Amino acid sequence: MDRYMKAFVFMSMLYLLVGAFLGIHLAWGVATLQVRFAHVHLNLMGFMAMMIFGVGYFILPRFSGRALRWPGLVAVHFWSSNLSLVGMVLFYSVWPSGWLACSVIQGLSTVLFFGNVGFSMLSSPKQEAQERQEQVQGPLVSSGTKVAELLEGWPQVREMLVARGVQALSDPQHLEHVKKLGVTLGMLARRHALEERELLRDIASAVGGRVEPTSSVSSEGPIGKESVIGDVIRDYPGTEEIFRRFYGEGCFSCPGQAFETIAQSAMMHNVELEKILSELNQAALKLGGAQPRGM
Repeated sequence: MDRYMKAFVFMSMLYLLVGAFLGIHLAWGVATLQVRFAHVHLNLMGFMAMMIFGVGYFILPRFSGRALRWPGLVAVHFWSSNLSLVGMVLFYSVWPSGWLACSVIQGLSTVLFFGNVGFSMLSSPKQEAQERQEQVQGPLVSSGTKVAELLEGWPQVREMLVARGVQALSDPQHLEHVKKLGVTLGMLARRHALEERELLRDIASAVGGRVEPTSSVSSEGPIGKESVIGDVIRDYPGTEEIFRRFYGEGCFSCPGQAFETIAQSAMMHNVELEKILSELNQAALKLGGAQPRGM
């Protein structure tokens, strides 16, 4: 959970505490109009709304299989909504112009939540946009490209690989073995002592695609940033312990793992993507699945 999402929840509980004491004051003291206003708004806009904002930012895009579209706006929303709420309570019946300005800011900050979460839930996943781009321009070929997926889309690549010494691919039944183990082009190149960059360029040329620029996050194993959490745990049970350590026990009661990618979950849990990918691939390699027999 992002720090500002947690901050929304914390402030929500703080407003509830203050609102409760104001309620006691109303029961035993003089019920002035300003105290009543503060009691109502700290409970409704403070406790209820802030709790909805904090949990909503985290849960709603996730349950829709999307990443939050503009994470940076969460901080803007947090400060604008909290400062304007405090201003509304302090300036009510004391400074009408200041109270009105804070009310407008409070309303605009709510629009930020609606727009950010709404567009996140309704927008198409980035992966679908990338697939549409690949259909027009050809695929991006990288060391993390799965061999089985590449051969399914472009069968001519098999002949190229067989000619380079990967004789096992001449057996159609062996493809299921390759697919199950998640063999990537990078793994295949290392296994058969092939020059990786040259191999990637030749394959990209054959399929009408291009070589993906080197990224700071590389997949040195069968698990990549677009791998789905549920699929990874199913194929490599030993990785579940790593997910629990990085994401906590609560992650496994969430249905999002059935469709959420590692990149999405790392962003939502404020986890360094490169670090968790490295540990997941180390665990997968130990389980045996990095270099299949006969490849």
